Parts: sequence; structure tokens; C-alpha cells
Amino acid sequence: GGFYERQIATMSRTSDAQVAGSAGMVPPMRSFRPLLDMFRAHMPEDKSCIIHGDWKPDNMILSQDPGPKEVVAVLDWELSTIGHPMSDLANLCLAYHMPAGNPVGYPAFDTSPGSGIPAEDEVHRAYCEAAGVTYPIVDWSFFVAFACLRLSVIAQGVAMRVAKGQSSALGAASEEVVRKVVAAAEFMCDLGFDIMRKARGESSKL
Repeated sequence: GGFYERQIATMSRTSDAQVAGSAGMVPPMRSFRPLLDMFRAHMPEDKSCIIHGDWKPDNMILSQDPGPKEVVAVLDWELSTIGHPMSDLANLCLAYHMPAGNPVGYPAFDTSPGSGIPAEDEVHRAYCEAAGVTYPIVDWSFFVAFACLRLSVIAQGVAMRVAKGQSSALGAASEEVVRKVVAAAEFMCDLGFDIMRKARGESSKL
């Protein structure tokens, strides 16, 4: 148990180390600490099961037969662990919360008529029916906001590695890459913060 408690501690340590290891090129994310505080104040009920760890459409192989598609294989199990069952569902649903053209380059689901992609609510209902979970999902804002935070820390790590792997005579092109990835990390962290604040009817301003 204690998956999200451990994850919050790990994300905090990781982000601090990434800032410290970036030679001053990667600043702390502005909404990172407030978001962690909100998570600690609104922890969901602790549950445990085997999770995939990176559950999303591009880690699935779908059937090629005509008609409705079925998942025939799931790839990339290296992050699998004992964790909270909602972490995989939130990661899957993250694309419902991403605007098109976001700075992360993360795909956004098109749920317009004819797209073939179900609404997020339909996904929740199908999951709850299959897993025997009460609908609507309690504390859903926490789970999807944490998925945002996780991706922000991953992006921040990419920015640190770009910065750390360069000499003191860092080229303008590399500096621009660092700035863009830092902006992507900030975007994801801010998105998670906004989701948590809006779910509680609070202003999203820091």
C-alpha cells in the first residue's frame, strides 16, 4: 500500500535533483510545491494491485480484423509494479485533458462524432462495470492531476539531461531545446494544478 505517498516523495526528490543537476538551466516548476501540498491534503483511499505503469493507447496492439477492435497485446511492462489501480486508468485518460497543439506534443483525443473514440465518461463507466467499482469514480481529479505531475517531472528530467550533457559553451540551439522542454514541464504541472483547483471550485491562480 501507500502507492501515492511513495510516488509524491519520489517525485519531490527527483524534481529537486533535476533542478540541482541542470547547471541553473532548469528552474523549479512554479506550481510543483502547491500541487504536492494539494495532493497531501486530498489523498484518495489507498488501494493496491498490479499496474502496468505506462498504460496508454500507443502501448497496445489492436486486432486488424474488420469491425470493432480488440486489444491483442500490451507492450512495455518495464514500469509494472504494485500500485493504485486508478493510476493506469488516469494515464490512459490523460489525452482527454490535453488541448490540441499542447507544448508537450502529447496527442489529444478527438471525441467528435465519427471519430470512433468514446467520451471519457464512457471509458469510466466501462471500467467501473468491468472492475466492480462504484461509478462515478471518487477522487478522479486527484488521479488525473497526478498523471499530469508525473509527466511534468519526466519532461523536466529530459530538460536536465539536455542541459547537463552540454559544455559550458552551450549552443543557442541546445539552449532553445532546454527552454522548450522546460515550458512543456511547466505546462503539465500547471495543468495538474488547475485540475485539482477546479475540482474543488477554487481559483487556479497561484
